[in-house]
Amino acid sequence: MARYGSSPIFRSLYTSFFKKESRYFTVIVLGGFAFSLTFNKTFDKYWDATHPTQWKDVKHRFIKDE
Repeated sequence: MARYGSSPIFRSLYTSFFKKESRYFTVIVLGGFAFSLTFNKTFDKYWDATHPTQWKDVKHRFIKDE
């Protein structure tokens, strides 16, 4: 029975990203940042497609430039 992490893929991932705490922290922070950007852009595109009247479309009616 093979133990968990005995494959070369798991070993290379472990030694590349998770063995040192500084690399692990960097991977977590960059992963969170990338996820946040991707999620926000995707949700903004979805919102623009499904909600036709938005503030950016009617702003000129309420705010007059002087």
